[in-house]
Amino acid sequence: MVHCPGPPARRTRAMGSRLRWRIGAGLVALVALAFVVNVALDIASRRRLGVTRVIAVDPLELPTDADAIAWGRHLAKSVLACGHCHGDDMGGGKVIDGPPGKVYAPNITSGEGSVTTSFSTSDWVRVIRHGVKNDGAGALLMPSKDYVNLSERDLACLIGYVRQVRAVNRGTQGIELSPLGRFLVVIGQLPIEAEAIDHTAPLPASPDSASAAAYGAYLVSLSCEGCHKRDLTGGAMRGLPPGVPDPADITRAALSDWSEADFARAVGTGQRPDGVMLDAFMPYRSFASMTPAEVAAMWAYIQSREG
Repeated sequence: MVHCPGPPARRTRAMGSRLRWRIGAGLVALVALAFVVNVALDIASRRRLGVTRVIAVDPLELPTDADAIAWGRHLAKSVLACGHCHGDDMGGGKVIDGPPGKVYAPNITSGEGSVTTSFSTSDWVRVIRHGVKNDGAGALLMPSKDYVNLSERDLACLIGYVRQVRAVNRGTQGIELSPLGRFLVVIGQLPIEAEAIDHTAPLPASPDSASAAAYGAYLVSLSCEGCHKRDLTGGAMRGLPPGVPDPADITRAALSDWSEADFARAVGTGQRPDGVMLDAFMPYRSFASMTPAEVAAMWAYIQSREG
């Protein structure tokens, strides 16, 4: 007897049923895998963010005279560009809002919602110079790798100013990381600077302000090296918000066609010699209040370097 295959419609339905089952099983497997990966990233990122450090700091006497407070304000508002993240009023601001999630710099005034209302002087030293919060955890994206270079006098003036800045009543929004953001934390691309700082290094002495190049080296270490690297060649940078171009090469060779006036214009207005505006991630709005002598010192240092 010759075996005849079933009707074509029956075979088609059977094949469709098997295909739907395989697709459904595949989707379930993908969802399960995504869930497992998400949980693993959450655990790994929380573990890294939750590492605590006990940092002993030497006593620091804070100044109270008007000149010292004014100098601290200048450092905060211009050289260190604190307002670029914490806002002009130091009441907190948005740092990242994109695929990695949302990262906000906290309110650091004495107002309601601030994270620093109970800070001692030592707590301020730890978070500014060491990147360590008062609970011992590392501060995400806090540029302490630059601020560790602050001299004892400048650190004291800075803290003296911030402690008496006008109170802002605003809640700190904190950090909401997406799976991508947690992945970037795990691989070190959203930096916790406390991991890379020599916490035993003593407070530096005040720079030699009589030497333009020496004073410029100090200012560059505070204002430029965090993005443009210690050798000033720029390039890929950890923690760069989405869409922001890599920091430029600002070595003497790279700026060979620039004049000192071109450099001052770029630092203070964000405009390059060719008329192109720098990305707003470059804190030129803060640097606009640097003194001409400070900008000239930075230029002198860059010109004194080889390369």
